[in-house]
Formats: sequence, C-alpha cells, structure tokens
Amino acid sequence: MGSQKEYNPKRHKVLISGVQMTGFAEDVMFTFEESGPLFNVVQGVDGQVSRSRNYKQTGLLTIHLMNTSRSNAVLSALAQLGISSEGGEDVVAVLVTDDNGTSKIAADTAWIEERPKPSRGTQASANEWKIRVANYVFFEGGT
Repeated sequence: MGSQKEYNPKRHKVLISGVQMTGFAEDVMFTFEESGPLFNVVQGVDGQVSRSRNYKQTGLLTIHLMNTSRSNAVLSALAQLGISSEGGEDVVAVLVTDDNGTSKIAADTAWIEERPKPSRGTQASANEWKIRVANYVFFEGGT
C-alpha cells in the first residue's frame, strides 16, 4: 500500500456564527494570515539573541464566495449589524475545519473587517470577505 492522499474540497467546512458558508469561488475557498510572527527577536551587538512571545496576535480570514452565493447575505447582515449596533453584537465565533486531515482554525471572537468590492460583468465573479479573528487557534495539520 502506498501513502497516496486524496484531497477533496467538499470536505472543508467554514462556519460563521454557526452558519455553514456555501458557494465558494472558483479557485479558492478561504485564506488565513496571522498578523505577525509568533516571536519577536532582538539581537544584541555581541550576537546574543533573545526572543519574546508576541501576544498581540490576530488573524485575517478571507472568505472567497461567488457573487451568486447565498452566504453573501449572511455576511452582509452580520456587517450591517456591526455598523448599526453598539456593544459588539456582531462579534461571533468562526470555525474552519478540513475533514481531509486535521487542519483547523477556530476563534470565539470574530467580526467582518471589510466587505467585498463587488463587480459585475459577463460572468459570475468572486467576492472577498475579510474577517478579523482574535482569541484563535490555528493548526495546519495537512490533508
């Protein structure tokens, strides 16, 4: 038996406030980027190196949806809630799992940071929703 793995994009789940997102873009479902390094490094003139844990960590989850996806309405409502209310009513939980393997992004604190820049043309196109996450767990376990 070989060690061949199979990747299936349908085995990913992206849940925003418990609602599963559907209707992803043609080439990418989501991207995740941490706001900075895990450790900050300082090196003295004599070459000694010190590292400090960076606790100022947030992440940026970008969800790529087709402009025909009904999930756009869910995210639009959440963004509007953030604009029209006070007190963080728009702050929700986020969970991204890869059931092909063990990769996971989970946050109990997330909000819409940036709405998409919609465009319309001769065919369907992608919307990019930028979601800021804090208090998150990120594990890239592969597929």
